[in-house]
Amino acid sequence: FDRDKIIANLARGHASPLASWFPPGHLSAPADLKPLLFDPKAAAVLLSEAGHGPGNPLVVKILAGPPLDHRVLDSVRADFDLAGVELEIEKLGQGAWLERRNAHDFDGFLLQWRHGIWADPYEVFHSSQVGRGANYSGWSHAAADASLERARDCVDPVERSRFFADFNEIFHSEQPVTLLYQPKICLLVHRRFQDVEPGLGGLEIWRWWVTS
Repeated sequence: FDRDKIIANLARGHASPLASWFPPGHLSAPADLKPLLFDPKAAAVLLSEAGHGPGNPLVVKILAGPPLDHRVLDSVRADFDLAGVELEIEKLGQGAWLERRNAHDFDGFLLQWRHGIWADPYEVFHSSQVGRGANYSGWSHAAADASLERARDCVDPVERSRFFADFNEIFHSEQPVTLLYQPKICLLVHRRFQDVEPGLGGLEIWRWWVTS
């Protein structure tokens, strides 16, 4: 996935490419990890070594639900071709999309994640959540499980971020999901409102006040 192209064409530049499941600015977001390189030629070499190429392309079927999914996948089809991958986009209604996802009947699907205040990846990536939580990729990694468990048992946020640092390294190497981008939110607030500052839960309007 050419993240820069997706951001330029679909997000009008108002987004950041992602290397970590934790959003930019989060205490547990790693500063040293970079998004995987976009290199379809190198991907084609790896696919050739795995036995794919002209006459025997790798076929990847990706489920698309909302219109944004369609636009993202349509925009990268040519890039898949450059790597020798035949992309099939299955455009489904919400009900059919959910049914296929829950049944793990897919090669891949696009999903928009919205983090809660604590941004805990346990439910999404711990092996115990396969088939019962949101671990739809079916990823199972003992060291990642241990990091997520220790982080859940930790009260201090700085110490917890150290456990998440171990998880981040494993996640980046294994790539159970391919992270694309984090949208940037543009806000326009009238000047009469004071103390309008985003918090962990977004804009908290009960903190605002106005001059008389």
